[in-house]
Amino acid sequence: MTITLDERCWAFWISDRRPSILYCATEGAGVWKTYDDGENWQDISGSDLNEGLPSYVKAIHVVKGESIIGTDDTVWAATLGGIFKTETGSSPWTNMTEEYMDSTAQYIDWWGVLCGPANPEKVYCVGNYTASASNLPGIGYIPSRGVIYMYISEDNGLTWSSYVVNDYAREA
Repeated sequence: MTITLDERCWAFWISDRRPSILYCATEGAGVWKTYDDGENWQDISGSDLNEGLPSYVKAIHVVKGESIIGTDDTVWAATLGGIFKTETGSSPWTNMTEEYMDSTAQYIDWWGVLCGPANPEKVYCVGNYTASASNLPGIGYIPSRGVIYMYISEDNGLTWSSYVVNDYAREA
């Protein structure tokens, strides 16, 4: 696969210690990795991220990311299908929204994931949940609502706290 800096790439991650290693989050093609300055790319998505909405990866964050084979890399991916994590630098991926987060997390359009620089076990995820506008008999018109959520884990994703960042109504 040829990866270019166009609409198919949402985000890149570059290793601080080994700048020839890059990870790429793509729109519809999962997560890719190169260890040779982009000459050869490897799809590290596996079947976990290559089916449906998880393949739309909007953001990634890599912890370590210095190994050419990547077996010690922890990679986080924010996708339309949830927050995913691998601790092997490739498949298998764990869907954190299904395994460890509350039921609201499954309905969020995720667009950000970041690990704390001083503590890589502290993970921040952000996305939005949108409820459609409706016109209810006896109540009237209710505008659609957009709620931006942030989920924070202090223990590498085992437990999560959720926060409403912005809750606003908007006209349809």
